[in-house]
Amino acid sequence: MKDGYSDMGLKSSELDGQFVLTKKESLFPAEWPVRESRGWLLASHPSLHVVTIETADGQELGWLIGHAIDLHASLLSGRRCSC
Repeated sequence: MKDGYSDMGLKSSELDGQFVLTKKESLFPAEWPVRESRGWLLASHPSLHVVTIETADGQELGWLIGHAIDLHASLLSGRRCSC
């Protein structure tokens, strides 16, 4: 299946650490993991660390892209972060 990036001659391997925030499914490499919230799609290179941010009662607020540290200078780990 063709996607916007392969149409431009780009390969997913050339996009290490990159992400795309879009409302169109065709604008990122087909093999990238995709997260969806409120009509937005976040597609990211598999090597990019992404954490879902949610409220204490489990409602999704958005995503934290990259590596984050907490108030104790510890690396935030896992796939979800509660606020």
